[in-house]
Amino acid sequence: MFCITPLSFILFVFNRIIELYLYLSFTKLAILDNGTNKKQAIFVLSIKLLQFIMEKDFQIPTPEAIESLIGKGLYQIWNALCLLIEHKYEMERLWNNGGRKWKYEYKYRRGGKTLCALYAKENSFGFMVILGKGERDEFEMHRELFSKEVQTLYDEATVYYDGKWIMFELRNTGLFSDIERLLEIKRLPNRKSLSFTSSLLRAKIVCEILTEDEIYDLIYKELNKNSTINISNLQGGGKNLYVGKKQKAKRNKHI
Repeated sequence: MFCITPLSFILFVFNRIIELYLYLSFTKLAILDNGTNKKQAIFVLSIKLLQFIMEKDFQIPTPEAIESLIGKGLYQIWNALCLLIEHKYEMERLWNNGGRKWKYEYKYRRGGKTLCALYAKENSFGFMVILGKGERDEFEMHRELFSKEVQTLYDEATVYYDGKWIMFELRNTGLFSDIERLLEIKRLPNRKSLSFTSSLLRAKIVCEILTEDEIYDLIYKELNKNSTINISNLQGGGKNLYVGKKQKAKRNKHI
Protein backbone atom coordinates (compact mmCIF):
# COMPACT_ATOMS: atom_id res chain seq x y z
CA MET A 1 0.00 0.00 0.00
CA PHE A 2 1.38 3.36 -1.05
CA CYS A 3 1.53 6.32 1.29
CA ILE A 4 1.25 9.71 -0.43
CA THR A 5 2.96 12.47 1.51
CA PRO A 6 2.33 16.18 0.88
CA LEU A 7 5.89 16.57 -0.45
CA SER A 8 5.58 13.71 -2.95
CA PHE A 9 2.23 15.08 -4.15
CA ILE A 10 3.75 18.55 -4.70
CA LEU A 11 6.67 17.05 -6.64
CA PHE A 12 4.27 14.98 -8.74
CA VAL A 13 2.18 18.04 -9.65
CA PHE A 14 5.31 20.10 -10.36
CA ASN A 15 6.65 17.42 -12.75
CA ARG A 16 3.31 17.25 -14.59
CA ILE A 17 3.29 21.06 -14.99
CA ILE A 18 6.81 21.04 -16.48
CA GLU A 19 5.90 18.23 -18.87
CA LEU A 20 2.76 20.07 -19.98
CA TYR A 21 4.70 23.34 -20.38
CA LEU A 22 7.34 21.68 -22.56
CA TYR A 23 4.74 19.77 -24.59
CA LEU A 24 2.59 22.82 -25.35
CA SER A 25 5.60 25.03 -26.04
CA PHE A 26 7.17 22.45 -28.32
CA THR A 27 3.86 21.96 -30.19
CA LYS A 28 3.68 25.72 -30.77
CA LEU A 29 7.29 25.80 -31.99
CA ALA A 30 6.72 22.84 -34.32
CA ILE A 31 3.89 24.77 -35.98
CA LEU A 32 6.00 27.91 -36.33
CA ASP A 33 9.14 26.13 -37.50
CA ASN A 34 8.58 23.00 -39.53
CA GLY A 35 12.22 21.91 -39.23
CA THR A 36 12.54 22.25 -35.46
CA ASN A 37 14.83 19.78 -33.76
CA LYS A 38 13.03 18.48 -30.66
CA LYS A 39 16.17 18.17 -28.51
CA GLN A 40 17.26 21.71 -29.33
CA ALA A 41 13.77 23.06 -28.62
CA ILE A 42 13.56 21.32 -25.24
CA PHE A 43 17.08 22.52 -24.37
CA VAL A 44 16.18 26.15 -25.11
CA LEU A 45 12.85 25.88 -23.30
CA SER A 46 14.59 24.40 -20.26
CA ILE A 47 16.94 27.39 -20.14
CA LYS A 48 13.97 29.76 -20.40
CA LEU A 49 12.16 27.93 -17.62
CA LEU A 50 15.27 28.15 -15.43
CA GLN A 51 15.54 31.87 -16.18
CA PHE A 52 11.87 32.32 -15.28
CA ILE A 53 12.45 30.70 -11.88
CA MET A 54 15.63 32.70 -11.23
CA GLU A 55 14.09 36.04 -12.23
CA LYS A 56 11.90 36.01 -9.13
CA ASP A 57 14.91 36.96 -6.98
CA PHE A 58 16.76 38.97 -9.63
CA GLN A 59 18.12 42.43 -8.81
CA ILE A 60 19.29 44.83 -11.53
CA PRO A 61 23.05 45.44 -11.10
CA THR A 62 24.44 48.93 -10.65
CA PRO A 63 27.06 50.32 -13.08
CA GLU A 64 29.60 49.95 -10.26
CA ALA A 65 28.70 46.26 -9.90
CA ILE A 66 29.23 45.63 -13.63
CA GLU A 67 32.56 47.50 -13.61
CA SER A 68 33.72 45.50 -10.58
CA LEU A 69 32.62 42.24 -12.23
CA ILE A 70 34.21 42.58 -15.68
CA GLY A 71 37.01 45.02 -14.83
CA LYS A 72 37.56 48.70 -15.54
CA GLY A 73 39.09 48.22 -19.01
CA LEU A 74 36.32 45.96 -20.28
CA TYR A 75 33.70 48.20 -18.72
CA GLN A 76 34.91 51.03 -20.96
CA ILE A 77 34.47 48.73 -23.98
CA TRP A 78 31.01 47.76 -22.67
CA ASN A 79 29.98 51.42 -22.46
CA ALA A 80 31.41 52.15 -25.91
CA LEU A 81 29.36 49.29 -27.40
CA CYS A 82 26.19 50.51 -25.66
CA LEU A 83 26.86 54.00 -27.04
CA LEU A 84 27.29 52.58 -30.55
CA ILE A 85 23.95 50.72 -30.34
CA GLU A 86 21.99 53.54 -28.71
CA HIS A 87 23.33 56.08 -31.21
CA LYS A 88 21.42 54.23 -33.98
CA TYR A 89 18.60 52.39 -32.25
CA GLU A 90 15.73 53.38 -29.96
CA MET A 91 15.15 50.21 -27.91
CA GLU A 92 13.85 48.86 -24.64
CA ARG A 93 16.74 47.77 -22.40
CA LEU A 94 16.14 44.77 -20.18
CA TRP A 95 18.32 43.21 -17.47
CA ASN A 96 18.08 39.44 -16.84
CA ASN A 97 20.09 36.58 -15.39
CA GLY A 98 22.78 35.41 -17.77
CA GLY A 99 21.93 31.71 -17.68
CA ARG A 100 24.49 28.99 -17.05
CA LYS A 101 27.54 30.67 -18.63
CA TRP A 102 27.03 34.33 -17.71
CA LYS A 103 25.96 36.25 -14.63
CA TYR A 104 23.99 39.06 -16.31
CA GLU A 105 22.21 39.65 -19.61
CA TYR A 106 21.50 43.15 -20.93
CA LYS A 107 19.07 42.92 -23.84
CA TYR A 108 18.04 45.45 -26.51
CA ARG A 109 14.48 44.73 -27.57
CA ARG A 110 11.58 46.44 -29.35
CA GLY A 111 8.10 45.29 -30.31
CA GLY A 112 8.69 41.84 -28.84
CA LYS A 113 11.76 41.27 -31.04
CA THR A 114 15.33 41.20 -29.74
CA LEU A 115 18.01 43.16 -31.57
CA CYS A 116 21.00 41.91 -29.57
CA ALA A 117 22.24 41.31 -26.03
CA LEU A 118 25.33 41.94 -23.92
CA TYR A 119 26.50 39.42 -21.30
CA ALA A 120 28.71 39.89 -18.24
CA LYS A 121 30.66 37.56 -15.98
CA GLU A 122 33.89 37.79 -14.02
CA ASN A 123 36.63 39.43 -16.12
CA SER A 124 34.70 38.89 -19.34
CA PHE A 125 31.81 40.24 -21.36
CA GLY A 126 30.09 39.05 -24.50
CA PHE A 127 27.85 40.28 -27.26
CA MET A 128 25.31 38.08 -29.03
CA VAL A 129 23.14 38.52 -32.10
CA ILE A 130 20.78 35.86 -33.46
CA LEU A 131 20.30 35.64 -37.23
CA GLY A 132 17.16 34.00 -38.62
CA LYS A 133 16.97 32.22 -41.98
CA GLY A 134 16.48 35.34 -44.11
CA GLU A 135 19.14 37.22 -42.15
CA ARG A 136 21.62 34.38 -42.67
CA ASP A 137 20.96 34.53 -46.40
CA GLU A 138 21.75 38.25 -46.35
CA PHE A 139 24.95 37.63 -44.37
CA GLU A 140 26.06 35.08 -46.97
CA MET A 141 25.40 37.58 -49.77
CA HIS A 142 27.70 40.15 -48.10
CA ARG A 143 30.07 37.72 -46.41
CA GLU A 144 33.24 39.30 -47.82
CA LEU A 145 32.43 42.60 -46.10
CA PHE A 146 33.06 40.95 -42.72
CA SER A 147 36.43 40.21 -41.14
CA LYS A 148 37.81 36.66 -41.20
CA GLU A 149 37.32 36.44 -37.44
CA VAL A 150 33.60 37.19 -37.73
CA GLN A 151 33.23 34.79 -40.66
CA THR A 152 34.75 32.05 -38.49
CA LEU A 153 32.46 32.92 -35.54
CA TYR A 154 29.50 32.77 -37.90
CA ASP A 155 30.49 29.39 -39.34
CA GLU A 156 31.05 27.85 -35.90
CA ALA A 157 27.85 29.26 -34.32
CA THR A 158 25.07 26.81 -33.44
CA VAL A 159 21.66 27.03 -35.13
CA TYR A 160 18.71 26.71 -32.75
CA TYR A 161 14.98 26.91 -33.43
CA ASP A 162 15.04 30.74 -33.61
CA GLY A 163 18.24 31.17 -35.62
CA LYS A 164 22.04 31.10 -35.49
CA TRP A 165 23.40 32.30 -32.15
CA ILE A 166 26.60 34.30 -32.80
CA MET A 167 28.53 35.11 -29.63
CA PHE A 168 31.48 37.50 -29.39
CA GLU A 169 33.74 37.66 -26.33
CA LEU A 170 35.11 41.16 -26.71
CA ARG A 171 38.45 42.43 -25.40
CA ASN A 172 38.63 45.64 -27.48
CA THR A 173 36.70 47.67 -30.08
CA GLY A 174 38.30 45.94 -33.08
CA LEU A 175 35.08 44.19 -34.19
CA PHE A 176 32.72 47.13 -33.72
CA SER A 177 32.39 47.81 -37.48
CA ASP A 178 31.41 44.14 -38.01
CA ILE A 179 28.89 44.39 -35.18
CA GLU A 180 27.34 47.47 -36.80
CA ARG A 181 26.87 45.54 -40.08
CA LEU A 182 25.32 42.58 -38.27
CA LEU A 183 22.88 44.87 -36.47
CA GLU A 184 21.87 46.47 -39.76
CA ILE A 185 21.10 42.99 -41.11
CA LYS A 186 18.87 42.43 -38.09
CA ARG A 187 17.18 45.82 -38.27
CA LEU A 188 17.78 49.15 -39.94
CA PRO A 189 18.57 52.00 -37.51
CA ASN A 190 15.38 53.62 -36.19
CA ARG A 191 16.83 56.60 -34.35
CA LYS A 192 17.28 59.99 -35.98
CA SER A 193 20.93 60.94 -36.24
CA LEU A 194 22.29 62.56 -33.10
CA SER A 195 25.20 64.93 -32.93
CA PHE A 196 28.39 63.55 -31.42
CA THR A 197 27.91 65.85 -28.44
CA SER A 198 24.36 64.54 -27.87
CA SER A 199 25.64 60.97 -27.99
CA LEU A 200 28.25 61.76 -25.35
CA LEU A 201 25.64 63.35 -23.13
CA ARG A 202 23.32 60.30 -23.49
CA ALA A 203 26.23 58.12 -22.39
CA LYS A 204 26.82 60.47 -19.44
CA ILE A 205 30.34 61.23 -20.67
CA VAL A 206 31.46 64.66 -19.50
CA CYS A 207 33.50 66.55 -22.08
CA GLU A 208 34.69 70.08 -22.68
CA ILE A 209 33.29 71.67 -25.85
CA LEU A 210 36.05 73.45 -27.83
CA THR A 211 35.65 76.53 -30.01
CA GLU A 212 36.60 76.41 -33.69
CA ASP A 213 39.85 78.27 -33.02
CA GLU A 214 40.78 75.83 -30.24
CA ILE A 215 40.16 72.87 -32.55
CA TYR A 216 42.43 74.38 -35.22
CA ASP A 217 45.09 74.96 -32.56
CA LEU A 218 44.94 71.31 -31.54
CA ILE A 219 45.18 70.16 -35.17
CA TYR A 220 48.14 72.40 -35.80
CA LYS A 221 49.96 71.25 -32.68
CA GLU A 222 49.31 67.60 -33.54
CA LEU A 223 50.60 68.01 -37.11
CA ASN A 224 53.69 69.86 -35.89
CA LYS A 225 54.44 67.91 -32.72
CA ASN A 226 57.74 66.61 -34.20
CA SER A 227 58.81 70.02 -35.45
CA THR A 228 61.90 71.79 -34.08
CA ILE A 229 59.82 74.98 -33.73
CA ASN A 230 58.77 75.76 -30.17
CA ILE A 231 54.97 75.76 -30.59
CA SER A 232 54.40 77.53 -27.28
CA ASN A 233 56.16 80.61 -28.69
CA LEU A 234 53.92 80.86 -31.76
CA GLN A 235 51.49 83.76 -31.87
CA GLY A 236 48.14 84.08 -33.63
CA GLY A 237 46.82 80.55 -33.11
CA GLY A 238 46.86 77.44 -35.24
CA LYS A 239 43.98 78.58 -37.46
CA ASN A 240 46.15 81.28 -39.01
CA LEU A 241 49.29 79.14 -39.18
CA TYR A 242 47.90 75.87 -40.58
CA VAL A 243 47.30 75.93 -44.34
CA GLY A 244 45.67 72.97 -46.07
CA LYS A 245 46.59 71.83 -49.60
CA LYS A 246 43.50 73.42 -51.22
CA GLN A 247 44.05 76.73 -49.45
CA LYS A 248 47.72 76.69 -50.42
CA ALA A 249 46.88 76.05 -54.06
CA LYS A 250 44.43 78.96 -54.12
CA ARG A 251 47.00 81.29 -52.55
CA ASN A 252 49.67 80.26 -55.07
CA LYS A 253 47.40 81.35 -57.96
CA HIS A 254 47.45 84.93 -56.72
CA ILE A 255 51.25 85.13 -56.26
